[in-house]
Amino acid sequence: KLKVKEINDAGGINGKKIEIVEADSKGDVQEAINAFKKMVSQDKIDIFVGEVTSGPSLAIAPLAQQAKIPMITATGTAFDITKGKDFVYRTTFTDPYQGVVVAKYAKSKGYKSITVLTNTGSDYSVGLSNAFKEQAQKEGIQVKEEQYTADDKDFRALLTKVKGYNSEVIFVPDYYNTIGLILTQAKELGINSQFMGGDGWDGIQTNFGKVAEGAIFASQFSPEDKAENVQKFMKDYKAKFNKEPIMFAALGYDTVEIVEAALKSAKDLTGPSIKEAMNAVSGIDLITGKLKFDANRNPEKAVTFIEVKGGKLTLKEKF
Repeated sequence: KLKVKEINDAGGINGKKIEIVEADSKGDVQEAINAFKKMVSQDKIDIFVGEVTSGPSLAIAPLAQQAKIPMITATGTAFDITKGKDFVYRTTFTDPYQGVVVAKYAKSKGYKSITVLTNTGSDYSVGLSNAFKEQAQKEGIQVKEEQYTADDKDFRALLTKVKGYNSEVIFVPDYYNTIGLILTQAKELGINSQFMGGDGWDGIQTNFGKVAEGAIFASQFSPEDKAENVQKFMKDYKAKFNKEPIMFAALGYDTVEIVEAALKSAKDLTGPSIKEAMNAVSGIDLITGKLKFDANRNPEKAVTFIEVKGGKLTLKEKF
């Protein structure tokens, strides 16, 4: 919304203003499908920005492909969202991409034993976990795994078992609200392993900064990045929404920047023309790094590692 307002305030694109058609999927696959079908049939959208998470994105992607409506997800990370669908793009890096990089990062820090906690009810968690386990084993790291479901709220029995493994690292690929519960209960049980995660951790600082102290996770955005465009985004976002942006916000902003670049050069507003223009978008400096699409229309970028310190997200290093 911030980026669209900036575009429209500056006169729009080729004399046309962007109109946002918005729907809440409630994170539910069927709600997302229904909302998308309504957008196509009644609202006549030109381009679809979404979904937020992997499950609904995987459900909508084939429909967007069939309707020949370019779709770009800012934050859906499951590899198969874009695979074999030339009308589907993404701004975030994929689960396999970051899973592999986190495993290599753990190896570079000298870790030899890691326990992975996987949410079997989350495409995001399973995808990241599988890629991480495979790469960690290639790196000679001893890997154990425990699983839980999307409905679990009490992790004490599982964590007690994990504590017995005495692993140097506990890798939890999930979203921050579930991770907050896991970390709180791990703290109660006196678990002192190094916690690591993927980009779904961004937001942990909001309510769980204290229990997440010292944790490290993969991301694409750091508020401490001194790049001019990042600092301007930080300032504008805070002025409009009165809060600090998290990675999801940065990726949302970048997504509309990609759309803007494509629409500026598209021959017309038909799906194939916009798709052709999207394919040509390359080398633009985004908040989350320089954009380059690979053959599956996924971006290749450096991974930013974030450490939680004093309840805040601090830039650990780029890897």
